[in-house]
Amino acid sequence: MDAEQPRLTIALAALAGAAVWGTYTLVMAFFAAEPIRGRDAARALVNVVAAIVVGLLVSYFLGPAILSAVPVATLKDPHVVGFALGAGAWELWPFAVRFARRRAAAFGKEKGQ
Repeated sequence: MDAEQPRLTIALAALAGAAVWGTYTLVMAFFAAEPIRGRDAARALVNVVAAIVVGLLVSYFLGPAILSAVPVATLKDPHVVGFALGAGAWELWPFAVRFARRRAAAFGKEKGQ
């Protein structure tokens, strides 16, 4: 059970980080110069939910590995790592997907496919 505690702590902190990031983007959408329409508001809300889901998944599965790789002792707190993962995972997601596609294409070429 002790092995699961840091993972859950990181995931809960990631929930907070994703909620803060999502709330910021939602507020920026509502304070834009142009009035927001219903469809745009729905998209902004979906964006917040997607950010929370991706932040939770990334932090739950990668959080312990990233926590052990943090070089600065004062930043090794699971709450700090989880919050940062939650806040940044959705923003970094497109870059990770593009990187994975390029690696898969290169691997396919190496294997002759």
